[in-house]
Amino acid sequence: MTEGQTRPDRILYTCPSCQRQLRIPIEFAGMKVSCRFCNAELIAPAHPSLPPADGLRFVGTGVAFEIVRTWAGDGEEEHRTTILRDPLKHDLAMFTLALECFGPSTVHVGGLSVESGELIPLGRARAGECRIIPLRGVYHVYAWVERGEQSRARMIVARQE
Repeated sequence: MTEGQTRPDRILYTCPSCQRQLRIPIEFAGMKVSCRFCNAELIAPAHPSLPPADGLRFVGTGVAFEIVRTWAGDGEEEHRTTILRDPLKHDLAMFTLALECFGPSTVHVGGLSVESGELIPLGRARAGECRIIPLRGVYHVYAWVERGEQSRARMIVARQE
């Protein structure tokens, strides 16, 4: 792949400081990140060329991405899926999450508080429901189902410009 090309889960980008090639997770598109080689701060590029089939959507002047997740219910533990995380632990107040649950079980969303670092509940959706969840006051957002439960959900995160 060449500069600016993407795969479904990464953006390839050359650090302007050290010239090393970075593979940035797409959930950080448009966000401030640090180069893992030289620690230079940079803005991860957003790529309008990424095909919608790869999960990136553009909404107005903001950028959005979509995650479709299935929990199989195979185990004793909750299976948490990270939806969005700011590595510098900044508030994600500029983002909103749309959660659509296909069921059969309820999907929960929580985040790590910017102030305390503790997990706080942000919302949930039962089978057939769709919820809009603002991501204020958190820097890391998760989705999960209860132990042993099965469910499928679509999550769309949009950043307002």
